[in-house]
Amino acid sequence: MNVYIRAPGGIDEEPDTCTTSDEGWVHYYGSYDVPIGQTETELAFESTDSFTGYEQIGNILDGIRLYTQSYIDLAKSNNAGGDVALGKVVTYTIKAKNLGESDASGVILSDILPEGTALVNGSVKIDGTATINYSYTPATRALTVPIGANSTASTGGLILGDGSFSADCANEYIITFDVTVTDSSKLAYENQAKVVYKDRYHEDTSDYTNYSNVDAFAVPNPRSATITDVLPLGVTYVTHTNSSESLSKYDEDTNTITWSWNELPYGKTVVTVTVKVNPDNETLFVNQATTTLAGMEKETNKTYHEMSGAILHLRQVVLGYSGNGLPPLAYTGFFTLENDDLTFGVTSDSNKEGLTVNFREINIAFTDPTKKEYKIKDIVPQYYMADGYIATDAYNPSGTDLREKHDSTVREPDNDIVIDFSDAGEYWVTVFIRPNTDAGKNDWGFKTNDFGTLYPTGS
Repeated sequence: MNVYIRAPGGIDEEPDTCTTSDEGWVHYYGSYDVPIGQTETELAFESTDSFTGYEQIGNILDGIRLYTQSYIDLAKSNNAGGDVALGKVVTYTIKAKNLGESDASGVILSDILPEGTALVNGSVKIDGTATINYSYTPATRALTVPIGANSTASTGGLILGDGSFSADCANEYIITFDVTVTDSSKLAYENQAKVVYKDRYHEDTSDYTNYSNVDAFAVPNPRSATITDVLPLGVTYVTHTNSSESLSKYDEDTNTITWSWNELPYGKTVVTVTVKVNPDNETLFVNQATTTLAGMEKETNKTYHEMSGAILHLRQVVLGYSGNGLPPLAYTGFFTLENDDLTFGVTSDSNKEGLTVNFREINIAFTDPTKKEYKIKDIVPQYYMADGYIATDAYNPSGTDLREKHDSTVREPDNDIVIDFSDAGEYWVTVFIRPNTDAGKNDWGFKTNDFGTLYPTGS
């Protein structure tokens, strides 16, 4: 029996050969590196011989399973609680679990302890049992612990894959250790653990690194805070988000968004604002917000966005398609785009109304920055006719605005589509077509092949 794992239709790969007799089942396994960019992989079996003497009879397969790589997940916590005083002992707990299907090997955990703390010697335990198989460097507060079955002081061990049949290792290991607070003046004590490992049966080519959550103790009490963001010239406010129970508002007169918190919790809090670029005369947009935390004001970093072109989202939707005849060729719309002396062809998704038709995103360039009009011409397939369009500078399929939903009932009736990117830097355009009343073959390549006269022959 030959076993192939390859790109669909591949014929050059060398197979793995499995040879057995009629005496019992045999377990075979191997590995395959999926090449970058390959989105489909084919698993195939080829009968080459059989104990019965017939290739078609006797080769029986059972328990075929494809495994993903190993994946070690780290979950870190501590028992500090409340205020932290000099000399206080805090216990860290790190759970290392393999969420992947393959066994992991060479698993080594490392943790740079927070500033102001030091490891309590002899406190490292694995699954509740003290271990001497670790190293600690006081100058850098670096703790390294090899973990897993058969680990030693210098080499990592095995962690069972989720669904693996291995019987010599476990799926999860719990590591605990104690630290002493050596400096109680820190605002907070936070850090993050790291794990490196390989796939057990693929060690020569696999090398993975994962991180735990960021864990902290002695976290400061919540404090009042504000963020003020004055939007730059050339952009129009669309919407913004809130976080951690913030209060917020947008002032249209000053083009400013303000967020405020009475009690902002310690840690990362993210708020966002969405704007629309209006490329009139501005091409460089610089934005900087101001934060105030417990009465102390500070400016954020500046963000820069330079506009060298624009974005067109384009699709074709078929109205009145009843299923008679063929849809447009390969569910594709064909278009010509024209700007000044620039002309080129593009394609987009195409399907009947009522189905999901995705927009194709096209980066638009201008031969002359002062000429930002684009003409869009639909190359309508045979036996179809153009039937209007919708062009908007915003698209919201779940909203209430029919134009922003690109509802066909509010489409423009003409077919001369001109988009002016001086008004907005991004447009969504839906072009509508429908079958002619005299339906026929609906593709550009339809031809009639004349085979002449065919005569039957005697048997």
